Amino acid sequence: MHHHSTTEIVEEFTEPSYDKLLDHEYDGIREYDNPLPGWWKNLFYLSILFAFGYWGYYHFGGSALSVQQIHALEVAQANAEMKQRRGKDFEKNLANDFQKIVGNPQSIAKGKEAYTKNGCLACHRPDGGGLIGPNLTDRFWIFGPQPVQIYKAISNGGRPNKGMEAWGKKIAPDDIKALVAYVISLRGTNPPNPKKPEPDETPFP
Repeated sequence: MHHHSTTEIVEEFTEPSYDKLLDHEYDGIREYDNPLPGWWKNLFYLSILFAFGYWGYYHFGGSALSVQQIHALEVAQANAEMKQRRGKDFEKNLANDFQKIVGNPQSIAKGKEAYTKNGCLACHRPDGGGLIGPNLTDRFWIFGPQPVQIYKAISNGGRPNKGMEAWGKKIAPDDIKALVAYVISLRGTNPPNPKKPEPDETPFP
């Protein structure tokens, strides 16, 4: 067993061959000339260049959007998607609700009460035959005969210029649903001297 070969190895480890000992000394501390690796320095310089580029782009680029603007855009987009999805779900749920209340005597009675209380009869007549507003008992419709279509016409307001305002602001959704059930119950009741269909009404079988 050669001892001296092990000391040689130890020496090699304690004195790395590639480091040059610098000739200054602080409080007995000597320093190796051990520069940072090239890739590290290059990365550092690149990051400085990038910072200038970034700064220029966002502060003087004009067309570049700020982080806040990008965020605002993304929020707006997400809200629009959510609204669309909610809209679809809303209509689906509404259609399901109408399966329970269309033709239901209690809903029809509740709807008739809402029809009277909210003054619908002023424009559509107590029997639905139509006066200023269209006849609700015939097969002609402006916005369509489906329960969801009737709900939207009442809630969003059909013809603000003719006095049919958006009742969704004044009547609770459940009452509007009942109104729809009542309006559908008036179909084919043939009241005396009904109002003729409007020019923009279309017949539904």
